[in-house]
Amino acid sequence: DSPRRARMEQIDQEFPFNKFRKIQSTLTRSQSSLLMQLRSGHIPLNAHLFRLKRVATDKCQACITRQGTPAVETVPHYLFECPAYGEERHDLDQTLGRHSRDLAAIMSNRKGIQEILKYVSRTKRLKETFGDVARYLPTDDPDDYQ
Repeated sequence: DSPRRARMEQIDQEFPFNKFRKIQSTLTRSQSSLLMQLRSGHIPLNAHLFRLKRVATDKCQACITRQGTPAVETVPHYLFECPAYGEERHDLDQTLGRHSRDLAAIMSNRKGIQEILKYVSRTKRLKETFGDVARYLPTDDPDDYQ
């Protein structure tokens, strides 16, 4: 077994992501790319960019600027922990409730994907790479919630 497969299965046990692939057909290319990069961790956040030697540090610049306490800028940090995005995360928490900090649950249905795209758009952290990913959101499909 590959370590990549194990990491991906933490997000979706149904490798190769059958639910996600069904939803993916309704997404734009940049939305689909963003979501796959969030799943894999291969996304332009400092933890990944530092491994590629593209930035000088793996620390979250928003945390350093805001509170002076550095944290490694990983996908979980960006989505669920960074205090700089607390206001944007509040909307995510309100809409998704108890599943708002569970990336597997978020990625398994259209509503979760819509909300994560809105969150990413509101933070503007990845806008330079992916553009406005909330511009065209997928519509609800009752089959996604089974």
